[in-house]
Amino acid sequence: MITLRVFDSAVEAAMAKSVLDDHGISSSLADEAAHLYGGAPGAIPVRLLVRDDQAEEALRILDAPGPALPENFDVMTDAETVEEKPAPDVAIELRSLQRTVRRLVVVSTVLFFVLFCFVAYLLTDRPDFAGRLWLNMNSATRHSDFERARRIAETAVKQYPHEYWSHEWLANADLRLKDFAAAEAEYQRAYSLLPSEEIKKRLQEVRIQRQSQATTSTSPSPTPQLSASPATN
Repeated sequence: MITLRVFDSAVEAAMAKSVLDDHGISSSLADEAAHLYGGAPGAIPVRLLVRDDQAEEALRILDAPGPALPENFDVMTDAETVEEKPAPDVAIELRSLQRTVRRLVVVSTVLFFVLFCFVAYLLTDRPDFAGRLWLNMNSATRHSDFERARRIAETAVKQYPHEYWSHEWLANADLRLKDFAAAEAEYQRAYSLLPSEEIKKRLQEVRIQRQSQATTSTSPSPTPQLSASPATN
């Protein structure tokens, strides 16, 4: 191996070696490590070594000019500038981010309010079936629709036959309809389920009214008196 050329730059030496390797010329670099770590740049040059029989060919390759540029190659002048994309406006991006945050806050607030209302609805005491029956019967009574009030009370008795208040409701409805016999029977059932003084008092009042009604219906009507005919001589 002989020294073909000496380079002050390890980069240039490596490029020359790469060109020779592309053309099939066996080459190597000498003193490369000493060049890199030997102190000041260029103090120890890098040598390019080739074989004796390939030295002339290697020199011809290195001295040969590179490929010429195409005829239509347009050289960029200093006046021409590269078109650059405008940088994004930070203020616009910040406003867009603020709008997004506000939307998220509004949506989160609405969802929280809906969830709060739903939980409050679940925790609120709502009237059950018996409560709805009582409200409907009360409304019918206020509107003097006693037949409807009686039907609602009968529904309560069917649904809750072992509750004193269902029979008391039906007794009150019968009492408003002047059906004293039915009212007495329902008050009697209510008293058997809950023997309270109030129900007992109402039961006695209904019995008195029933007896009074029976007495009035069975009393004889007064017969008209016939006037005496005038005496004849």
